[in-house]
Amino acid sequence: MKRIHVVCEGPTELIFVRDVLQPALPALHLIAFLPGKLIARSGAGRGGDIRYARVRDEFLRALKNDPTCYCTSHFDYYGLGKGFPAKDRPTGFDPESIARRIELAVDDDIAHAMGPQFKRERFRSYLAMHEFEALLFSAPDRLASGLGRSDLESELRAIRDSVPSPEHIDDDPETAPSRRLVALCPDYDKVIGGNVAALEVGLEAMKRECAHFRNWFEWLVALAQAA
Repeated sequence: MKRIHVVCEGPTELIFVRDVLQPALPALHLIAFLPGKLIARSGAGRGGDIRYARVRDEFLRALKNDPTCYCTSHFDYYGLGKGFPAKDRPTGFDPESIARRIELAVDDDIAHAMGPQFKRERFRSYLAMHEFEALLFSAPDRLASGLGRSDLESELRAIRDSVPSPEHIDDDPETAPSRRLVALCPDYDKVIGGNVAALEVGLEAMKRECAHFRNWFEWLVALAQAA
């Protein structure tokens, strides 16, 4: 069974990997973890403020300490911290292009740091566009049900229908996906409520609606299927 170390931005992403992705990928052992106490912006156990110098050390440590493992990440573009290569957003690019530009630069840097004998297929970074909650808008009716607020379905659908895909929901401090949910549902809890909603929305809807997420998930599936 292949071991995949997944460096997560915070507890929301960690639980998503553990409770939503892992059951869908039984041939893989997904080892989700937070990079020590270094990523918290404020308060123990909180995510955010992902600085590249810090998570880079976690990638290299995982790959070197477990020479047969694979490694990936689950970070949000929204609020991404300092130091990520190619972070400057190019004007006019779609969300997947923005994410892949950064991811490929990270992949190149890690491969270079690991040396010429490193098998590049062992590492692929993933950057959610623009935020974990964007995935939840893949099925507005199920999102409303997962939140226990069926009365919000029309408002949630209006948000989804206003953009080409959920991954286009922007990273503005007032209109990021999580901020939109809080505006409609003030008691929304990112860690527990977000993952209850994720289970309700389901991976099939997320893959259908979110091309960048789908490509990353298919990489995981390919690892599971490889001999």
